[in-house]
Amino acid sequence: MAHRRKIGRRFFRDSGEPRSRGRAERFQREVDERHDHFPLVQLARTHGSNRRPKRVRICRSAAGRFAEREAASAPANLRLGLDASGLAIAQRNRELAEEFAAAVQSQVDLAHVYNNFSWIAELLGKGATPLIQPFLESATPLLRYFAADRLAQMNDAAGENVLLAILNDQSQESWMRANAAWDVGKLHSARVLPDLAKVATDDPEAAVREGALRGLAELADPSSEAVLVRALDDRVEENRVSAAAILEKIIYGNNYSVDIVKAHEEEIIAAWKAWWDGSAGAPDYTSYLPP
Repeated sequence: MAHRRKIGRRFFRDSGEPRSRGRAERFQREVDERHDHFPLVQLARTHGSNRRPKRVRICRSAAGRFAEREAASAPANLRLGLDASGLAIAQRNRELAEEFAAAVQSQVDLAHVYNNFSWIAELLGKGATPLIQPFLESATPLLRYFAADRLAQMNDAAGENVLLAILNDQSQESWMRANAAWDVGKLHSARVLPDLAKVATDDPEAAVREGALRGLAELADPSSEAVLVRALDDRVEENRVSAAAILEKIIYGNNYSVDIVKAHEEEIIAAWKAWWDGSAGAPDYTSYLPP
C-alpha cells in the first residue's frame, strides 16, 4: 500500500524554537501533518515477495519553492524566526540545507531520509555535494545508499563504489540493490558493465535483475548484447521484454515502448535469437508499429 504523507501551504509555524535546530524539524512536522498531496516518487519498482511497486510520497521541491516565495517578505521572515533584515536566498538555502543534513542522522523513517536528501539537493543544486558526500562513509547502509543514490541523480560518481557494493551484497534489500543497479547505469561508467551483466542474468531476485537491465539500458553498450540475449529467457516477462527492447535500442538507436514487445513477444524474442546465432538479421520493430 502506498505510504501517504501530506503537506500544507505553509511550511513553518512560529513556535519559538531556536533557529539553529527548529526550522528543519518544523518543516518535517508540517510534511507529516498538513493536507496537500505530495507528488509520487517511486523509490523502487519492486519490494518484497509480492513484487508490487513500493512508493512513498515526498515533496521534492517544497523547500526550494519556500525559499523563492518567502525571500523578500518581512512578515514571513518574522514568522519563520529569521532575521527581519532579510537574508539572501542563497544564504538562507545554505542554512536550511545544513539543518536538513544534520537532521538525517536522527531520522529512522525511510521516507524522511529520502526527503532530507531531496530537499538538500533542491535547495543547493550542485552545491549540495559537500553536504551529501560525508554520508557515503556512514556506518548505516541505508544512509550510504541514499547519499550515493542522490549523488548519482546529480550525475556525481562519488558514490559509485557504494552503489556497486550494495548491488553485489545479497544481504541488502532487493529494492536497494535494484535501484543501485539503475543508478550505476545512469553514471555511464564502462567499469560497471561486468557487475550489471552478472546480476542481470544470475541474481535470484527478479527485481534486482530488472534493475540491472535498466542499468544496461542506460549504458546501451554493444558489449552487453550477449547478456541481453541470455536475458530473453528470463522467467519473468517484464525482464524478457526489457532485454528485447534494450537490444533494439543498441542496434537501431530506437526507444520503442515495451508494449510493442509484449504484443509480439514470442515472435520478437525468436527473431533476436536467430539474429544472435547468425541465421537472420536483427528484427526491426517498425514492422510492429500501428499504421
